[in-house]
Amino acid sequence: MNRLLRALMLLIVLGSLAAAGVSYALLAEIKRPVDPQATDPVDFEVQSGQSAADIAKSLKDLNLIRQPLLFNLMLRERHAGDKLKVGTYKLSPAMTTGQIISALQIAPSFAEKQVQTIEGMRMEEVAKAIVDAGLAPNADAFLAVAKDAAPFKDKHARLKDIPEGQSLEGYLFPSTYRIKATAPISDVIDKMLTDGFDANYATFEKQIIVNKNVHEIVTMASIIQREAANEDEMPHLAYIFWNRLKPENASETGGLLGADPTVQYLLGYSDQQKTWWRNNLTDADLNQDSPYNTRKKPGLPPGPIDSPGLAALRAAARPGPQRPDGSEGTQDLYFVAKCGQKAHAFAAKLPEFKKLEQQYLTCKQ
Repeated sequence: MNRLLRALMLLIVLGSLAAAGVSYALLAEIKRPVDPQATDPVDFEVQSGQSAADIAKSLKDLNLIRQPLLFNLMLRERHAGDKLKVGTYKLSPAMTTGQIISALQIAPSFAEKQVQTIEGMRMEEVAKAIVDAGLAPNADAFLAVAKDAAPFKDKHARLKDIPEGQSLEGYLFPSTYRIKATAPISDVIDKMLTDGFDANYATFEKQIIVNKNVHEIVTMASIIQREAANEDEMPHLAYIFWNRLKPENASETGGLLGADPTVQYLLGYSDQQKTWWRNNLTDADLNQDSPYNTRKKPGLPPGPIDSPGLAALRAAARPGPQRPDGSEGTQDLYFVAKCGQKAHAFAAKLPEFKKLEQQYLTCKQ
């Protein structure tokens, strides 16, 4: 009996020593960073919805931890699996696994994403820029929030004229924004409205000379943005378009804007040309039955077709009768591209326009 007891005691002692050895090894591993000398910070992002296992794998891929399994065991032991915060962190291989877990539980207040959008982008293109910047999981998620302007009207009075059910097309002002990495899509949009559209519209709001509401001005500006060859001619293009809508010019224009970019907008993405803004519109394209077809439907389209910049907005609000070269253009209703130049020529009557058009077509041949 004594011999059996001694054997049992020996097994217990050996088991305790083995457990102690394993515990010591684990403790040593926990306290040992991947590379104590590698103190340069590494950007590490925790994304919304990312699992602990995926985070551990990403840490391993960036050489920030050695053992993903140990990372997950420590998370479980600390009950921290659901405490990791979304954001971009500054980590280094000189940090221990425990230090990394602690760091990931404190959302970095400095973590920001930069996104740049440019003049003339339609909302789908803006959505892609937002996704590429890491501020939305996919374009559909962004568009789902931006498709209805109504939730944003209480905070942004300049949106009040947007018709019910319309999107924020035209109001996502083109600029460069720095936005908190963890911001929900609604906050991203709010930033673009506040720092972008509201701030820029306010710079000319007291100098508007057309008797139009905000939505009409933004809609016209979006057309000018796509039509103008340069910023200098934007005020005169705006003057021409507003002129075309005047009742006294209806006999000449039929009240039609005749702006091809509105047709390009209604046609949407071209798989063949790989663009949202297709060239070489066909007769079938120009005969589309849509309120956005300004070659067939009089007046402005229902809303903007892209995000106009400040120059286009100012031009729509303050159209100019003089041509860019200073010559008189108060009766102008037409324009045509100048051959070999990033500019347009202007005309008051259809015969004059036809002559300029033929010059352009001859030059292009």
